[in-house]
Amino acid sequence: MKKAAYELEANVQIVANSLGYKFAEQDLMLSYVGRELLSGKKSVAQQRKYLDLLVKNYPSMAAFGLLDVNGTFLVTSSNIHVPKGANLLTNNTVRYYFEKTLQSNDMVIGKTVFFKPLGRWVIPIRKAIRDDNGNILGVMAGGILNDKNQNFIDQLHLLSKYNILIIKGFDNNGEYYRQYVSTFDSFSEEEIYLSPLQKKNVNQIKHMLYKKYQQSIEDIQNEKTIVSFESASLLGKDQFAGMMYNKKYDLWVVLKQGYKSINEAILRSAAIYSSIYIVLFVLMFWLFKRLASSEVKSKRDLIYQAEHDELTKLPNRKYMYKHIDSWIQSHEQEFYVLYLDLDNFKNINDKFGHTIGDKILQDVARRLLKFFSVSEMIIRQGGDEFIIFLRDIQHVDMDELCRELIETISDIYLVEGNEFRIGMSLGLSCYPKDSRNVNELLSFADTAMYKAKQHKNYYTFFSEEMRHENVLRSDVEHELRAALKNEEIFLMYQPQVDAKGCLVGVEALARWKNRRLGFVSPDIFIEVAEQTGIMDDIGEFIIQKALKEIKEVQESLSVSFSLSLNISVVQFMKNDFLEELMRIVEEEKFDKSCLTLEVTESLSIADFDKIVPLLESIREEGIEISLDDFGTGYSSLSILRKLPLNELKIDKSFIDGIVYDVSERKLVQSIVEIAKNFEMETVAEGVENQEQLEILKELGCNVIQGYYYSKPLTTDQLVQYIKRESND
Repeated sequence: MKKAAYELEANVQIVANSLGYKFAEQDLMLSYVGRELLSGKKSVAQQRKYLDLLVKNYPSMAAFGLLDVNGTFLVTSSNIHVPKGANLLTNNTVRYYFEKTLQSNDMVIGKTVFFKPLGRWVIPIRKAIRDDNGNILGVMAGGILNDKNQNFIDQLHLLSKYNILIIKGFDNNGEYYRQYVSTFDSFSEEEIYLSPLQKKNVNQIKHMLYKKYQQSIEDIQNEKTIVSFESASLLGKDQFAGMMYNKKYDLWVVLKQGYKSINEAILRSAAIYSSIYIVLFVLMFWLFKRLASSEVKSKRDLIYQAEHDELTKLPNRKYMYKHIDSWIQSHEQEFYVLYLDLDNFKNINDKFGHTIGDKILQDVARRLLKFFSVSEMIIRQGGDEFIIFLRDIQHVDMDELCRELIETISDIYLVEGNEFRIGMSLGLSCYPKDSRNVNELLSFADTAMYKAKQHKNYYTFFSEEMRHENVLRSDVEHELRAALKNEEIFLMYQPQVDAKGCLVGVEALARWKNRRLGFVSPDIFIEVAEQTGIMDDIGEFIIQKALKEIKEVQESLSVSFSLSLNISVVQFMKNDFLEELMRIVEEEKFDKSCLTLEVTESLSIADFDKIVPLLESIREEGIEISLDDFGTGYSSLSILRKLPLNELKIDKSFIDGIVYDVSERKLVQSIVEIAKNFEMETVAEGVENQEQLEILKELGCNVIQGYYYSKPLTTDQLVQYIKRESND
């Protein structure tokens, strides 16, 4: 019996270790897969494709899914269908298990269940995915197949004389459930997995263990001791059993052996027994080696997938942050960070489809690899953006290198029999001149790239001037997010008068006074609002506030005049812009015929096919359209002819020079004549003196706006202005 106990305990150790390796591999897999899916770089379709690939490569896995911290499914592998908005926490048992997952840094194993979407028995596994600060981003889940005679631990069977059980407690009621059973006998899966162990059997085992080892079951858990005992079978037969506790995954690994097989083993000869033991030992060694090799390969493959871009095979940002410190240490002198963005690449995707766009991106990656040496780190940032860390630059003419790089990327692309030409904008920052911090260097190179993008197919080095702009923009963005809540944004109104000096309208001008930054120019905070997604709320506030205040002025004085509102490009391009505008107009009971929307030239050509129908719909509502800052953008007469406009606004930059510059005067005259030919009115902005006014009247300009008549006014000042003009 001692030999049988020794053999049994040795095999318990083997099975427990093998099981630990298997679960550790799955723990690692869930971590890498979860981080990859939650990185934000994959669409739902790409995430599902990634999970389908895992199901294919891991036959022991039933399915995979990604959930948010509230238990709602975000995406699953294609072999199961989960209704939209499905939530695990509707089941109390699953709720208890899911909450344990959120509290644990390790993978948590759930109770074996019958998974209806697949019609299979599975062991649920879940892992909370955390960021570098320990915050939970989501939960990665999987199901391990556990069908009868086809389960994930079949490969661990040692001899037919052993029955392997995995037992786990799942609640605070002191009940234990079978997680896995290798031999069912006459029992069904429902009897095996859905019913808890009989408490009398559990108590009997605890009593036997204490009697033999003078230790409680809690002591055995803490000491990781392998134990054996004679007891009634957990399935109803008298057997000899050995077990070991896996603390990491809260599992008891149990091996059971009937007395008949023990007696037969005692009768075998020592030589035969030893031979079998040696064969088993070699077999287990081979099995461990195979499992270890499989784990290493799986880990290596998962790491590669997590750190490389799927399309171009270039390293991604995760790879960059993991290896950048060692890269810098190997070259402690000067190096450059290059931030590349393809010009107008979106047009290719929109017109020819993403298949063509993807092939061009792959060709761009090949050109970058050929252009730079192996010592450079080339990263695909995402979309049509790439990052290069360039060292060994002491003897390199950077201007020449940038020109050659732009020329290389801008060369013709041949895809499916078609020729494509794309440009490239390039921004550069320098270590350590600009910064010693990698994130700052990336931000600075990105800033320089956007400067270069104003010219297209151009390159720009980061400068101190850009640094100051960055600091200001960062401060503006931070403070702007609370500006509406703190009631810091307000409106002023600049009068617009006709040639006789009578008020015909006002233009609403947004102003922002921050307690820390003071007055911030609209040119700065409107641009920041557009780029950071804050413009929708600010734009809606401006429209509603202006309509309300001007209506109150009109009613208090019994006067009627037009209100001009500047509409942001971001605001105007929203699909429901007109519906939202009309909702506010009706809510404030504002006269639509007194409302003029000012749009810019860049808006008029951004998406011509979409803009024209929208402008026509606005005109049909009785609202007028004004083209702001005419002459400073790219409008052509052919575009102007197609736009349903009521007026052109002449930019202040043209008005400034009409007194002393004949060419400027002729240019303004041309704009006035163009407006007349298209049956539009003209508004001259920035009129500051009598000389400018007289020339504009002579040229036939309809409306004057500027400091000559009035600076922008508050509503109270506007009321006084109107009263004063009426008395005059």
